Amino acid sequence: MKHIITALALLCGTAHASGNHDLWFEAKENYAEVRINWLVVSDVAQTCNMASAFAKGMTKYDPHIKACAIWSRSGDIRMCDIYTGKQTSLAILGHEARHCFEGAWHP
Repeated sequence: MKHIITALALLCGTAHASGNHDLWFEAKENYAEVRINWLVVSDVAQTCNMASAFAKGMTKYDPHIKACAIWSRSGDIRMCDIYTGKQTSLAILGHEARHCFEGAWHP
């Protein structure tokens, strides 16, 4: 388990994503603190399905996904776990970190 202390720096990894909405955003909710854990797993889809079902009652991630973010709230603190495979990119981490700050923001 790796703790991402500089989560905001990861957001720079979305700079090459398409559309201006990917470059700049405002968090939908404000928290006194956001804690992000980065967990490297062997089967991303299976882990994301299990974690999502436990946290939100949802399942069925695409079997080819490269990462997911599962978040919850504990008082003024937002807790967020990012799951990736061993091979990932800064863009993927930035994308998932944005979910940690902004929640579900794309269709």
